[in-house]
Amino acid sequence: MNINENYIPFWMKGNDNSIAIYSSVKCVRNFNSIIFPANKKQFNPTSVVKLVDDILSESLLDETIFRINLQQLSISELAMMQKVRILPNMRISELKKLTLYAYKTGKVFLLLNYKDHLTFYSYAQGASVKKAYNQLRKFVGLFDDKSFAKDENNRYLTSSLEYYGTGIKCFSTLTLPSLRIKNKLPDIISSLSQNGYSYKKYFGFGSNLDDMIIIMNKDSLTISEKDIVNNFDHFLKLLQEETERYPISNSELNSLQQKMKKLLKIEFLTFKSFMEAYFIIILLIENNKLKKIRISELNKTLSILIINLPKIVHTARVTKKLLKKLMNKLNLEQ
Repeated sequence: MNINENYIPFWMKGNDNSIAIYSSVKCVRNFNSIIFPANKKQFNPTSVVKLVDDILSESLLDETIFRINLQQLSISELAMMQKVRILPNMRISELKKLTLYAYKTGKVFLLLNYKDHLTFYSYAQGASVKKAYNQLRKFVGLFDDKSFAKDENNRYLTSSLEYYGTGIKCFSTLTLPSLRIKNKLPDIISSLSQNGYSYKKYFGFGSNLDDMIIIMNKDSLTISEKDIVNNFDHFLKLLQEETERYPISNSELNSLQQKMKKLLKIEFLTFKSFMEAYFIIILLIENNKLKKIRISELNKTLSILIINLPKIVHTARVTKKLLKKLMNKLNLEQ
């Protein structure tokens, strides 16, 4: 697969936010009149598809919402959609049994019969988790809330306990370059649990300093969904403030710039080494050491790499064509 930037989803192109590439919100719901997907022997996925098609009929007719036939997509197209987090990481044969709807903006999706009847998810650039939430609510609002399965306390019933209650989770893919350079990222990681958050590595290789991390809220039960979103947004703002507490000196920046040049001139640059250079470049842009490239442009390059990566990520090599394009933007000779 050889994907160019025309195929990169809006949210992965990022904006010029220096702490996060993108943020997202997920909402799961189940109908009270249909058996849950977990009961595979009795569950009939077609009943969910027919019901949703009926509910969304007007939106499908005026093309506000599109239904995507996953069975008609190629393996490479499905794999690409998995890499950009539109589709879950599961066997292609099982993936083709699911049904996907997309809002015309290309920023909000609905997946049927994954673990729950309905899995809504919405994306926004940078740390704009509230924007992602507001987009998501418009899609969820097309459904009658009374049709959803709830307990006696009006809490949404879900297949997983981590979504039980509000059915809402917020996510943000973080870069935090200055905290990495100052070796403060381990402190942030250890503080997540105390603040009601957990994390996972974006690619799952190396240490936390090698990889981007995705943070998410743990509590979907004891507070309202609006409080979940507001608290998450507040936490991202605190992270931004924390990065500003650790300015990088001019001598450090000069040293990092030399390191970045050496990394990018390695004959066979691995993706892992590219990520090390990536975090440095963000810092250099922030501190006006690099003026011919924006963080958003850098994120486009990263996104093209992600989409074209093989399964073994950390040893994957960056193509010379893409590296040359980046180095031209950085005004470096290869």
